[in-house]
Amino acid sequence: MNAPSAETKKREICRLMAQANTWEAETEALFDQIGLLPGWRCIDLGCGPVGVLSHLSQRVGAHGQVIGFDEDPDCISAAESLIERKNLSIVEIIKGNLFDNSLKRDAFDLCHLRFVFNQEGCDQELLQNMVKLTRPGGIVVSQESDWTTWKCYPRQPSWSKLRDAMITLFKQSGGDINAGLRTFKMFHQAHLTDIKVRSAILTMPVGHPYRSGLIRFALTMRERILAAGILTESAFDQHIEACQQMIKDPSIIIFSYTLTQVWGLVRS
Repeated sequence: MNAPSAETKKREICRLMAQANTWEAETEALFDQIGLLPGWRCIDLGCGPVGVLSHLSQRVGAHGQVIGFDEDPDCISAAESLIERKNLSIVEIIKGNLFDNSLKRDAFDLCHLRFVFNQEGCDQELLQNMVKLTRPGGIVVSQESDWTTWKCYPRQPSWSKLRDAMITLFKQSGGDINAGLRTFKMFHQAHLTDIKVRSAILTMPVGHPYRSGLIRFALTMRERILAAGILTESAFDQHIEACQQMIKDPSIIIFSYTLTQVWGLVRS
């Protein structure tokens, strides 16, 4: 398969930034419940162009430290621009592989991961790496999606076709876009303690900034969907056009995917 075009990469960065903005309030609610403290050392694995870097920076303060970790050069460049723009002086971006890196063990008070279990298909290995990076008594945090709730009412066939094509693509790639259904059990299997969970679904009427989220995501994956034979080019374009008309219709309500947040303590 050919490498993604520059336009596709740019579109994906914009999509990730919009997605992060959409879930800002739920990220704040999550960190309120966890109770982050000033001076903590935190890492955001697979941070992408935004991640939760600003949220962590604000909470740990001038005496804390935040590491953003990613392997994609475009995401790293965007994250570094974010740091400069927002003057996040305590945030450092490190490039590396989630499964093979030189990060120090037991180094962090909190290790966070969002929307990565759905891609990698290496659940327990990745979670064990998070545990290893976190000090005894520290906190491991996951935020993942469950797309079974990403639907609209009244039901629109083209919306369902696009969503299901994306779910199929992730499955064929060894991932699972519905990983949020599994993370609570995964944390128990990893022998974390004091495990807690919360979830959220957004209602997105006309004008909501993430109402077009499925369309944006599908467009970044267009080349892969077509190459995998999941949809023909004409069918894909027809569903995109139908969904673009649909999101303008005020009589149609769209519900987001479920965001599932799970956190637990590393055994002392």
